[in-house]
Amino acid sequence: MVKNNYFTIEHQDCSDYNILVSTYITFKVSGDEIYLYKYGESYFDKSNHERNIPTKTWTEKDFGKIKFEDITTGFLEKLQ
Repeated sequence: MVKNNYFTIEHQDCSDYNILVSTYITFKVSGDEIYLYKYGESYFDKSNHERNIPTKTWTEKDFGKIKFEDITTGFLEKLQ
C-alpha cells in the first residue's frame, strides 16, 4: 500500500499453529532517504475466534530514526 510519502509492507504468518500474525511495516520517504516509520502486529486466534489479543505497535518514538537499509529481521524481532 502506498499513500503520500509512506508505503507499507504487509505480511501474515502463523505462530504456535493457532495464532495468525498480521505484520505491518510502514516506511516514510524523505528526500532521497527511506526511514522506518511504524511497525505493528495484530493477532487472530484460529482456535478461539472470541479471544481478544491486543495489537502491538511501535513508532519512531520507540526505535528512533532507522534507515530502510538498516532494517533486519533481527531488529524487528527485538521490538517484540
